[in-house]
Amino acid sequence: MKYLKTLDIGYGYTPDNGKTYPFRGKYVGMMPTFAEIMREFPDKKFLVDQKDTFEKTIKLLGNSLKKYPSQQRQNIYLFSSEELHAQLQQQIPEVQKIFPTRKEAKECLSEYLKMLFSGSISKSCGRYAIAAPARHLKSFPGWPNLILNQARKAGLKIYVADVDTKEELEQVKDLPIDGIITNRIEVIGLLLKE
Repeated sequence: MKYLKTLDIGYGYTPDNGKTYPFRGKYVGMMPTFAEIMREFPDKKFLVDQKDTFEKTIKLLGNSLKKYPSQQRQNIYLFSSEELHAQLQQQIPEVQKIFPTRKEAKECLSEYLKMLFSGSISKSCGRYAIAAPARHLKSFPGWPNLILNQARKAGLKIYVADVDTKEELEQVKDLPIDGIITNRIEVIGLLLKE
């Protein structure tokens, strides 16, 4: 972490495909630690996306989360495999898993399709929310009305992922979805404030 704190977190940001780098040199040493984020935003919800598949990462996360009250730990959602989520829940039972893995989503594909007609879904497939990528929404049959209405009947939460542009936000902002996921908080955050 000592080394990471020397890096410039604004170095690679470019809003115009490499023509300019407006934050370069302005955010040296600004990379926050997990503890700093938890301290600064104690009542906010966070999705922790485990990019690796190591048990060691889960143990480190569990040890870190032990320091926080149960209410704050309930605001942490983990995106990882079922096995690693189960291991973390042995240490920190409050941590939830909100999205299925790709494998789990594929296994439930037929259930999702049946839901469009029945408005119900099996317990195993309905326990997680769906994150539909913004760029593919128009290719989903029945989007938005049929899918969202039937998901509501089934108790299935729907998020739209990769909402990274003003146009993508406009496409979903008035829909009865459960939330959005963005990779461009510096763009979407400003638009939401407006």
